[in-house]
Amino acid sequence: MKQRRRVVALHGNFGSASDWDFLQGIEAEVIALDLWELVDLQLDEVGQWLCENYGDGETLLAGYSMGGRLALHGITAGASDAWGGAVIVSAHPGLEISQQRQERLESDLQWSERVSADAWEELLQSWNAQPVLNVGNSIEAMARLEPRRAEIAKAFQHWSLGRQRCLTDELKAVGLPLAWLVGERDEKFRALGVAFANQVPVCELNVIPNTGHRILLEQPGAVKTAIEKLI
Repeated sequence: MKQRRRVVALHGNFGSASDWDFLQGIEAEVIALDLWELVDLQLDEVGQWLCENYGDGETLLAGYSMGGRLALHGITAGASDAWGGAVIVSAHPGLEISQQRQERLESDLQWSERVSADAWEELLQSWNAQPVLNVGNSIEAMARLEPRRAEIAKAFQHWSLGRQRCLTDELKAVGLPLAWLVGERDEKFRALGVAFANQVPVCELNVIPNTGHRILLEQPGAVKTAIEKLI
């Protein structure tokens, strides 16, 4: 079998391409994208852009949190053989209930306003104080993103979970080899991962012990191992 030798990696919110530096040394070319350059695109447009630029049938997609959701749109935007596989980390497949989507959109639009207006340090403290993120804070790295304030604000508008349809059924139809990573201490996303894996037979669920939502920061070796396994 021909080896898959390219990985396209998508960072999370308040993240950057350097979040994937731990992949240096794997037996593949790693293309860590700066997602802030794509914020003028809507969710489905990002998925189409990924397919047009990288969907060659062999490339692997890797995405964390917000980047994981964008990777899912890349998977569903292409033909069933557009990708060689995907590693999705701490991501949401989409809300099924319209009222929940509306509430999430309203929340994200409020965050967008705060990103534009608040003092940066105060904003990051509020963001990291959220229960899902209160382990493994990385304020120092996030502080360097202040020059991307406008792009981050726009991402909250265009890429809100409230604008994302539930992609579970579409991902079932694609049948792509899929590793789904969640942290053992991340109760919300662990439950989402279990439910998703129960519905999508090709999904291999990996629950990472003693880890919260920020797996890239807390357990990068587990992510690297999952990617190397697909390679």
